[in-house]
Amino acid sequence: MASSVEPPLRTCRTCGNVERNLHYRCTTCGRDYAAAPPVWRRARLWLSVGAAVVVVAGLVVAIPLQLSAKSESEARQASAHRAAAAREAARLTVAQRPRAGRLVRGSAARTRVALDRADAPAAERLRLRRAELVAFEAAVTRDARARFAGGRAEGRVRETLCGPLVRVTRGTRLVNAGEELDLGVRIGRYDCVAVLRDVVKDGRVVAHFGHEYVGALDFPTGAYVLCLAIPHPTENDARLAVAPLPRACVNAHGERLQSGFDADARDIREPLPLLAQAARSRAPHAPPQ
Repeated sequence: MASSVEPPLRTCRTCGNVERNLHYRCTTCGRDYAAAPPVWRRARLWLSVGAAVVVVAGLVVAIPLQLSAKSESEARQASAHRAAAAREAARLTVAQRPRAGRLVRGSAARTRVALDRADAPAAERLRLRRAELVAFEAAVTRDARARFAGGRAEGRVRETLCGPLVRVTRGTRLVNAGEELDLGVRIGRYDCVAVLRDVVKDGRVVAHFGHEYVGALDFPTGAYVLCLAIPHPTENDARLAVAPLPRACVNAHGERLQSGFDADARDIREPLPLLAQAARSRAPHAPPQ
């Protein structure tokens, strides 16, 4: 009669085989279930444990070292970026430094320019003020040609065109006139471009490409201040640094804003020190630095 007793569950210490068997020997490796594993198996186990310990210890050392090296590299890059930004800001500050002059004999105008007189008829005053603006544009042209004399790839500055500093447009059309036409304005403030070439679309000139300038012109004295105006960066501009435009460039008395100055009634009436000093001086326009 067959036995109904289920064989016991046995685990071989040598090969790890698990089975139910009435006998004392493993059916896989033939060794006694209770026999100690051979030396080579124990050695392999300890080697595996040792290797795992070495790997963990290596990671414990390597990860902090890698993080430290990455942190040091980022710190060096940040320091180099700050230094480059500081150099660029200093360069822009020098480039935008105001240059003052006066529209008299020996100055940037080369010949005497008749100046606005409060006692002259209105038509005569408008003529004189327009002539002063033309002379001011010529001064900007000479400054740009001297400043960018080495830029042969861009070409030579052809002329300078100036419009009102504060522009009022309807669509793409400028609707406000320059301050030379407003006899109630003593100091005209201008946004200029030293033209390198025209921008043509559909056979029509729609803009002018060149070097941007701003300036202020004191009509009664012929004194002026002009500055190269490096455009403020756009949102996607990766420029390293910017430099604020000096307020003397546009005779600005108001509070400085992010990309300009708050309007102030004194802007068109009262010259700032540099413009006032130019009115008293017979010195020519400051040469490029």
